[in-house]
Amino acid sequence: MVSIIIPTRKIDADIERCVKHLEALPQEKEIIVIPDSLIPGLPATKRNYGMSIAKGEIYAFIDSDAYPHKDWLKNALYWLKTFDAVCGPGVLPPDAPENERIADKVHQWMFCPYRVIQKGPQVVSWFPTFNLVVKKEVATQFEGFLTGEDDKFGLNINGGIFYHPDILVYH
Repeated sequence: MVSIIIPTRKIDADIERCVKHLEALPQEKEIIVIPDSLIPGLPATKRNYGMSIAKGEIYAFIDSDAYPHKDWLKNALYWLKTFDAVCGPGVLPPDAPENERIADKVHQWMFCPYRVIQKGPQVVSWFPTFNLVVKKEVATQFEGFLTGEDDKFGLNINGGIFYHPDILVYH
């Protein structure tokens, strides 16, 4: 079973869209939504809590303002047969507003464009937790950072994180 852990500030239209798409995935899963009303603080604190109550042997982390492609978990589980942690891009949804399209262009020019553009398979040393799937036995506790992106988590995974463009979320 996969435990999908989603930190969020509040229950809103974004988290409702995310959960709706997650529920449509055919894999055995539990969806754990952790709002500020339950656990206040940074997303890392919420992810720690989610891991502490998760029942699955695999942790899948997704942001509340993202939602998965229909084959997200199928593709992630395939690559988890070989790697301890996998990730993939967070591309703009087809209906993204103009201001998000402009922000996306900025991300594409940054030092890690594979975050927002589908690039070829590769091993990366870190990846933000908006789209990260990891085996429970290799998961470590997140550390809180000012950004809440938990980048250091990926650095603690021996062998890095396998990135594949088909482990896709819309973000």
